[in-house]
Amino acid sequence: MTGMRSQGAVLLIAVLAMASAPQIEAADKQGGGVFSAPRPPAASSKKPVARKRQLAPRKAASISGCVAISASVRRTKKNGKPWDVEGKRVAPDIYLRDVETNKNLQTCRDSFSCRWTLKGKSGKVSLKIMDRDLVQHDLIGSGTCSLSESSCRLGRATLRLRGC
Repeated sequence: MTGMRSQGAVLLIAVLAMASAPQIEAADKQGGGVFSAPRPPAASSKKPVARKRQLAPRKAASISGCVAISASVRRTKKNGKPWDVEGKRVAPDIYLRDVETNKNLQTCRDSFSCRWTLKGKSGKVSLKIMDRDLVQHDLIGSGTCSLSESSCRLGRATLRLRGC
């Protein structure tokens, strides 16, 4: 009788092992099985996605009082023609007009860049940037620039603003 008991016990163990085999295999695949050491996580076949950094427009500290303005003017007018056609001089004679006070600031002759200083300003400034000619002055750009921004685009010119 003891032989039958041991055969029954073996049979019972075999039945239990077969019933739990799928659970053991599943646990073994996940690395936490009873019959194997834990496996490291599988390396992902996906390549990391390179993301471009979006740069927000840089804001300057709000300027009040004195404003230093530097302008950079494009090489041609909107129609593709040069600013001036006097011989080899094609660079404009640029000046800045403060629209609020109707005051013209210095002229930079034959140059695509210039610097000016405005005093007593805060918040926003309304400006016109012009090319001085003998007969008719050409408008390079006009508009309002916020002094909380570090740059401003007026027509064919880009202005950089900073406190002074």
